[in-house]
Amino acid sequence: MFRPVSQPPYRRPWRSIPFVGMAIALLSSLGGCAFEPYPPLPIPPQPQPETYGGYSALPTPPEPQGPPPTFAAETEPQAVDPSAVQPNAEAASQSGPQTAATPAGQGEGKVPVQEPAWRGDPAAFVGPPKPGPRKLTIRLKSQRFEYSEGGAVVHTGAVTSGSPEHPTPRGAYSVLAKDLNKESGSYTNYFDMATPMPYALQFNGPYYVHEGWVAGRPESHGCVRLRYEDARFVYERMHVGDRIAVVD
Repeated sequence: MFRPVSQPPYRRPWRSIPFVGMAIALLSSLGGCAFEPYPPLPIPPQPQPETYGGYSALPTPPEPQGPPPTFAAETEPQAVDPSAVQPNAEAASQSGPQTAATPAGQGEGKVPVQEPAWRGDPAAFVGPPKPGPRKLTIRLKSQRFEYSEGGAVVHTGAVTSGSPEHPTPRGAYSVLAKDLNKESGSYTNYFDMATPMPYALQFNGPYYVHEGWVAGRPESHGCVRLRYEDARFVYERMHVGDRIAVVD
């Protein structure tokens, strides 16, 4: 005799609908904060860019940089009160104004004293080119240069010449070539690139006068380094064939 197989009780699907609705409502209430937009952040004030004055050697016109330069030989003596002068000081009061130091080999020539407000722009201080021969003198012992026009020194500055292992050759030379963006063919910089030598004046084979780091002592590979403003000034003033002297 066979017994009928018992069937599982029938479950009505509509009974689970309330639970699904409650779960959706709960998740919506919990996730609402996550989607709430944040208020915009305040923008801090931006610093104003600083402006710098141009130099007359650059394309932009220069800004006023103080009174016109004066030469030490043209300085007027100060007025002295006669009642305040002592008998022993009469001789000192009669002496003329002091003059700037005269470079070696320049005779009685006077070197202009450049005012601090004009430093960094030799062209504005010196003025237009003067007639006559141009000459650049490099002095190795003092690590200085003298640039003259028409036999008078119009500008001086510091240099860095060759080290004892790579000395700068002494002698009388002339400008063989000019190269505004010269690069070294023998030495590289920190980035393993050809060392830049801008405002280069060739005076003897691989030896140049150019812009570079002026360390205050001889340490180059033989070239003569000038500061940027000095190298640019000399490069713009000198022509091919002008004299360059390297002396002690």
